[in-house]
Amino acid sequence: MGDIWITSDLHFNHNIDFIWKERGFSSVEEMNQEIVQRFNSMVKPTDTVFILGDCVMGKNLEDGIALLKQLNGILNLIIGNHDTDNKLLQFKNENIFRDIKFGDRIKIGKTKILMSHYPTITDNNSGPKVVNFHGHTHAKNKFSEFRCCYHVGVDSNFCYPINIEDGVKEFKNHNIF
Repeated sequence: MGDIWITSDLHFNHNIDFIWKERGFSSVEEMNQEIVQRFNSMVKPTDTVFILGDCVMGKNLEDGIALLKQLNGILNLIIGNHDTDNKLLQFKNENIFRDIKFGDRIKIGKTKILMSHYPTITDNNSGPKVVNFHGHTHAKNKFSEFRCCYHVGVDSNFCYPINIEDGVKEFKNHNIF
């Protein structure tokens, strides 16, 4: 078994300049290809990947699916707000993802992680019992005012996926729990 990687909000084919320009690209095509290249520079074909929603946008779903098929790893999807029933059906028909869910839990060492598209408060300020790894916000900062939440989307990671163990270490170092 390989490493575990996590990312969110790829927004392949989202031809709106506040997405690709904000990420430092000159076009949506450049963004698409650079995300694929950066992703594959980190992820091996045998690695497990959790994409926390909103992987494909735009009118041409087939082009987005072609980009997803270029990604290394065993892909799993946590459903995001832009993952419509039609997209989910196409993903299933094309066998893009090993699993498609609304959320998932995983344990890395002693750290319990709730993976979701939306930020989810998982503690009552008594110290995180469960950490939330999420996307959706397109934040540049991985940390929010909620000490249990950690943004894993491409916007806060220079369009790279993150190794989940590195994410846990970074979260712990920042939150000291």
